[in-house]
Amino acid sequence: MQRRDFLQTTALGLAWFALTGLAKAPALPRKPNFVIVLCDDLGYGDVGAFGGKLIKTPNLDRMAAEGVCLTDYYAPANICTPSRAGLLTGRYPIRTGLGYEVIQQADDRGLPLTEVTLPKALKADYVSGLFGKWHLGHIGPSWPPTKHGFDTYFGIPYSHDMKQLALYESHAGSDEVISMPADLPTLQQQFYAKAEAFIEAHHDRPFLVELALSTPHLPAIPGAPFKGKSAAGGFGDMVVEIDSLMGRLMANCA
Repeated sequence: MQRRDFLQTTALGLAWFALTGLAKAPALPRKPNFVIVLCDDLGYGDVGAFGGKLIKTPNLDRMAAEGVCLTDYYAPANICTPSRAGLLTGRYPIRTGLGYEVIQQADDRGLPLTEVTLPKALKADYVSGLFGKWHLGHIGPSWPPTKHGFDTYFGIPYSHDMKQLALYESHAGSDEVISMPADLPTLQQQFYAKAEAFIEAHHDRPFLVELALSTPHLPAIPGAPFKGKSAAGGFGDMVVEIDSLMGRLMANCA
C-alpha cells in the first residue's frame, strides 16, 4: 500500500470510530505547543548529559534529566541542507531533490513548494515561526520560508560562514522581505529574542516554533558575556551561549 493511501485509510478509520462513539479518549483542553531547537554542528559529546567534561551545560543537562534522551536518534543526513529538508518534511531528503551537498550562495536549488512541511501540516490549528538558519533555498520560489507554511520568519538564508550574509524577515500574506545587517557576535541572541517575542505574542493559542541556531558551527565568534566561559575555546563558548538560551527558553515556557 502506498504511504498516501495508508494515511488516507487510517484517517477514515479514525473518523468512523469517532462518529460511532468507539473513540472515547478524553479531549485535551488545548493542543500542545511545539518548540524545535536545532543546533548547527553541536556534537553528542559536547553536552554534559552525554558525558561532556569541557563545557558546562547545566540547562541542557536539566532538560535531559527532566525529559527523554534519544541516544540512538539518527538525523536524515550529516550536512545542513538535506538534514533540514528531512526534518521539515519527514521524508528522505533525496525525495525532495535535496539529498546531496549543501546549497551554496549561487545555487538555485530549494525545497519544492509541493512538499508538505510541519507548519503546513499544522496550519489549520497552529501559528508557526522559524527563527534562525534556513538553508533550504534562497533564490526563486523556495524563498522565503513563509512560502512553506511558516507565518513568520526571521533569520539567515544559509550558514553564517557564507558571504554575503544578512538577516531577513518576512510574514505570511506579504511579498515583502526585509533585510538588515547581520552581527555575528549577537546573532544567536537576535534569533532567540524574536522567538521569545513570538511565543509571548501567541501564548493563548497552539504554536510551532523552530529555533534554528547557526552555532556552534564555525567561525565561533561569541558575544562578550560568553568569551572564555569554557575549556573548549571559542567553540565551547558558543555551546555555553546555547545552554544559556535553553535556560531562558525553559523559564519562558514553564
